[in-house]
Amino acid sequence: MMVIGLCGLAGAGKSTAARHLAEHHGFVRRPFAALLKGMLRYLLHAQGGPAGEVDRMVDGDLKEVPTRHLGGQTPRRAAQTLGTEWGRALAPDLWVEIWAASIAGLERVVADDVRFNNEVAAVRALGGTVVEVCRPGIARPAGAHASEMGVRADAVLCNDGDPLALAVRLDAILRRPTRTDPTPLNAGRKVLL
Repeated sequence: MMVIGLCGLAGAGKSTAARHLAEHHGFVRRPFAALLKGMLRYLLHAQGGPAGEVDRMVDGDLKEVPTRHLGGQTPRRAAQTLGTEWGRALAPDLWVEIWAASIAGLERVVADDVRFNNEVAAVRALGGTVVEVCRPGIARPAGAHASEMGVRADAVLCNDGDPLALAVRLDAILRRPTRTDPTPLNAGRKVLL
């Protein structure tokens, strides 16, 4: 099994990187928050969210827009609190256990939403690599939620160009030898790619 976990700030290019891995290298996109987002979709539909907008609220251009369907909060805020203040408070490894069960039997997996140390540990336990995607000019917002504090990655992928440049750098990561040792690459030192 080959597992890549992507972390980084919102807007850095994690989803773009995951799409490239899925479309060109046979990876299955399986975010840690997949079930959580399904729960949020269900809630938005139940609250009368317009059918054509719910997906945009959860994964698209409307996730930062406050909505009356969530008491005036943004879908991003709802997902953060559902994941952390509810899910992680209920059981710290809830989302990790759900994710691990969902990838059983898959050959190549990419999770584009690694946000917590137990998620990093889950990726590494499978011999995977955690890659931070960074983009110049994007900063962590003041008062950021716990899910936006960042984790220690094995490597840093600088997304300072167009999607093609990002794809070329991702392809270089894939050309590295396959690892079976679950310890971090480079003994914890970050490498710019």
